[in-house]
Amino acid sequence: MGTYNANRSESWIAVKPGTEDLVGTSKIFFEKYSTFYDFHLGGHTFPGGTYEGSSMVTGYDCISTGSQNMPPSWTNNTDPNAAFDSQGRLYASNNGPTGDLGLCCHDEVDLVQQGGFYGWPAWAAGTRTSYPQGGLPATRSGPLAESGGGVVWAPSGMTFYSPAKDEQPTLIVAELSGQALRRFLIDAADPARVNGQEIVLQGQGRLRDAVAGPDGCLYVATSNRDTRGTPRAGDDHVLKLCPAGAAPGL
Repeated sequence: MGTYNANRSESWIAVKPGTEDLVGTSKIFFEKYSTFYDFHLGGHTFPGGTYEGSSMVTGYDCISTGSQNMPPSWTNNTDPNAAFDSQGRLYASNNGPTGDLGLCCHDEVDLVQQGGFYGWPAWAAGTRTSYPQGGLPATRSGPLAESGGGVVWAPSGMTFYSPAKDEQPTLIVAELSGQALRRFLIDAADPARVNGQEIVLQGQGRLRDAVAGPDGCLYVATSNRDTRGTPRAGDDHVLKLCPAGAAPGL
């Protein structure tokens, strides 16, 4: 198939709670196109902290654009992020297309299951594309949630967060283009179902990551100086968001 030269971009690592099992995701650039934009999505597993293996999914082939500029569209095999819940279930987000197969947006959040097929390129989240089914799996795992057509989230860092030990953790996703911190309420009886969602933070620009702290607070990193944002005085920040009664701060 070719040679991978180990260049990677936008990598992410998630640790399964209570274990040394890690899951890593990244764009893996291919041969001479490492400075181009022909990439594949890679998943890397480290059970017990020891490397076991990798898997790859074909991503956007920029060769067909005939240019070494940024490709005109993104597939939903790009910008992968992942987080485990307290039961060891793995959730992932990714960006949808911005022009591929005539579609836009459809950013999504999925419950990752072994052997699961999440649809691309026959599906963009919950929307059937014009791509022929061909040899693709007949059964797909639908997204838990998606932005829909015309709305871009550009999901980035994600984490499970509970402000109190007796509360069910909810999935928190930081958005770059969406410039919001979004909260997903996952059904306690069905981990593959989202009962609702809400925006819990706006007005800080592009949000790169969210991490739950041991103090019961949520820490959020802005990303306004990444050449795609609009920096303000003092950017960037790490924001500290605490439940009522705790010490707030920035």
